[in-house]
Amino acid sequence: MLVATLIVGSMLSAITGFVSASVIAMGLIALPTMLKAGYDPKLATGSIAAAGTLAQMLPPSLVLIVLAEQMEVPLVEIFHAALLPSAMLVGLYLVYVVAATRWRPGLAPPLMEAASASVSAWKEAAVAAGVPLALILAVLASIFFGVATPTEGGAVGVCAALLIGLAKRRLSRQRLAEALTNAGVLCSSVIFLLLGASFFMLVFRGFNGQAWIEQLFGHLPQGQLPFLLFVCIGIFLLGFFLDFFEIAFIVVPLIAPVARKLGIDMVWFTVIVAVVLQTSFMHPPFGIALYNLRSVAPPSVRTSEIYLGAIPFLVLQMAMGASWWRSLGLPARHHRRPR
Repeated sequence: MLVATLIVGSMLSAITGFVSASVIAMGLIALPTMLKAGYDPKLATGSIAAAGTLAQMLPPSLVLIVLAEQMEVPLVEIFHAALLPSAMLVGLYLVYVVAATRWRPGLAPPLMEAASASVSAWKEAAVAAGVPLALILAVLASIFFGVATPTEGGAVGVCAALLIGLAKRRLSRQRLAEALTNAGVLCSSVIFLLLGASFFMLVFRGFNGQAWIEQLFGHLPQGQLPFLLFVCIGIFLLGFFLDFFEIAFIVVPLIAPVARKLGIDMVWFTVIVAVVLQTSFMHPPFGIALYNLRSVAPPSVRTSEIYLGAIPFLVLQMAMGASWWRSLGLPARHHRRPR
């Protein structure tokens, strides 16, 4: 069930694009079942938080779409660049839970009824997992192979979801109306937030605030590394208190021109920002994913257990980020694409 939680949670994160939605959904679905089976609460909650925060960077993530717009870089290149760290993270999470449960079987006692499951049950499970995965692959394939633009790729996903609903005979007029209403509310909230951020940036630049930002970074040691460290630490701390949209629409436009002026590869920089935000949203004690999980976890699960459960996955994530950074090296002053 831990492996299934990580895989299904990753797919759900890619579909929804929202950390809160993914964590709450998996917390309501998977956590009670794992606790009832005698799973360790720390390992169970940590797996759910880790899978839910993948919504920050697992294509076709809404976070990457917004960051690509604010950084003024092609979305297709962002999706390509984010695939490797996303796949590495999912693989590391799976290796960790398998190794931990093999080393200490008491963390996740085996289910006797799973061994006697019929072939038809396994087929039903494969279909249930394969349908959302096919939906994700349809969107990504249409974008990667140039069949559709990123905007048209969203339309491909909508059409595929409608076809799935029709095939399962679950698409009614009422559910379609609810989906359209929810989509309209979400788009309207993002648009109004973008308008507010645009007014802020207009006033900020009208008072020559961009020059003030450049002077602020001018007090740092010269070079790309001090700038990257300062930005990563700053965004990491802001992620404790601000939602992603506020950071993307207000903070990112302030630092993007400085990064471009320093010759940093903007595709590489965008993915780094997404990784830092993901780490911030899962880091105790202020990680938003942990708060979301606390809101749906049973009272028997202590808050300290949720915090402790997230730490091993944070260590894996930081190790992945450090190794990926080191393997790429600092972006050169000429425009170089990430390998």
